Amino acid sequence: MHILDLGLMEFSKVDVSGAPPSPRSWHACAALSDSSFVIHGGYDGNIALKDSFIFNTVNNSWTALVHPILSALPRAGHSMVTLTTTEEEAGSEPTEEDWRPEPRPHTLLIFGGGDNEGGFYSDTMTLPIDEVLDQ
Repeated sequence: MHILDLGLMEFSKVDVSGAPPSPRSWHACAALSDSSFVIHGGYDGNIALKDSFIFNTVNNSWTALVHPILSALPRAGHSMVTLTTTEEEAGSEPTEEDWRPEPRPHTLLIFGGGDNEGGFYSDTMTLPIDEVLDQ
């Protein structure tokens, strides 16, 4: 794994801990927070995958994620985005100092993809990020 320093525009290797995902293409990736993202599914050259992994950018660690909805079907070539909300939308009142609440990740939305054996999906799933992080 490598990280791009946007100031220098240089890549450098990152030393990571935990078991990383197996090599894959056609996977989906989305931010869970300011310091973590999730990788889901993809294709390993033989089959579509249904596993998921969270990467923590603070301690550079991988963690396998087992979630019944995410691991229900092998899925490659799908889209996954993070839908955000603000504290105000979530039900708390903004203060004078925080008149414009910052958006925060709230829900993962996953659409489509296929099983790489001729089957395509047109389903849409939504998962609360808190539920994903509690697994």
